[in-house]
Amino acid sequence: MSAITSIANIHTKCNLARSIQNIILSTNKTIKLMWIPSHVGIPGNELADELATKAVRSPETKIYPHVTYDDVIHTLKIKFHSLWQNRWEKQTNNKLNQIKTSTKKWQNLPIKLTRHEEIMITKVRIGHTRLTHAHLMRKKPKPMCKTCHCVFSVKHIFLECPTFQHVRTKSNINTTSLKETLGPGQESKIVDFIKRADLSTLL
Repeated sequence: MSAITSIANIHTKCNLARSIQNIILSTNKTIKLMWIPSHVGIPGNELADELATKAVRSPETKIYPHVTYDDVIHTLKIKFHSLWQNRWEKQTNNKLNQIKTSTKKWQNLPIKLTRHEEIMITKVRIGHTRLTHAHLMRKKPKPMCKTCHCVFSVKHIFLECPTFQHVRTKSNINTTSLKETLGPGQESKIVDFIKRADLSTLL
């Protein structure tokens, strides 16, 4: 079916399909291309299948040594994605890498979020918020957690600090790892936690 569709497309990028188009246009005969869903039980279809098998095995069959445009694009996409994935896995200082281990696109959000909520989620996922990184612009020391006496970070806020434990419980936050806490499907819990912890204006 895809072969017939490609041949019928006047803008096809497939070289083989273009060659077939040229053959069809150069003949005075009327040629109809039809898609047959199965070769079983229909004499004409079984004969076509038999002839096709003989053609594949025949030494007189012309072999096209080139690949199609679509084959090249498909191969390049696989190769580039593999290179990108390998490079992504080697990142050591990338906080998002801890949450998103694959370069494949996440599925669309299952819930509708406001623009502000989307920004908050993105900030905590990449690990850069005003609360944790504003000191870089202000040239001040790193912010410290007054409860734990350690450097403030997204991981500390969402997983470790006892100050936010009651909020984690109410928001049903999974504290196994950052990947489980901030990964896809957790958007509503993330937003709920941020709002309950009164952190909306600090991110």
